[in-house]
Amino acid sequence: MAQVASSSSYTSFGVAQGAIVQLGYYASANNNCTPARPPTIRVIEKPRSGVLTVRPGELATDRIAGCLSVKTPAQIVSYEARSDDTHTDHLIYEVTSFNGEVEILQVTIHMKEGPKRGVIPSGEHRT
Repeated sequence: MAQVASSSSYTSFGVAQGAIVQLGYYASANNNCTPARPPTIRVIEKPRSGVLTVRPGELATDRIAGCLSVKTPAQIVSYEARSDDTHTDHLIYEVTSFNGEVEILQVTIHMKEGPKRGVIPSGEHRT
C-alpha cells in the first residue's frame, strides 16, 4: 500500500469581535471534469474562544485545466469570534482529499475589538 504524503500549513486571520470569517473552502474534481467526493474535515484542536463550523456547500469553478466549468460538493470551514473576547485563539484541523492526500492546517485568530453596541463608528452618520 502506497503511503500518501501529508503537508502542514500555518495561517492567521484578524477577526472582529462577534464576526465570522471563512477559513477555507475545500472541494475536489476528477480528471474527467466530474465532481469528486468532498474532502473529509477532522478537527484536531478546537478553538478555545470561538466556534469552528464545518458545513457542506458547492463550488463552481472554471480553474481546472481542461475543464470548462465544474460544480462539485465542498466543505466550508468558518470561525465565529465571541463578541466579548479580545484574546488570540488557535485551532488545528485536517483536510483529507478523496485520493487520500492529507493537509493539516494550523490557524491563529487575532481578535480585533469591534464597535460597541449602540455606538456608531467614526465617520458614519445615521439620520
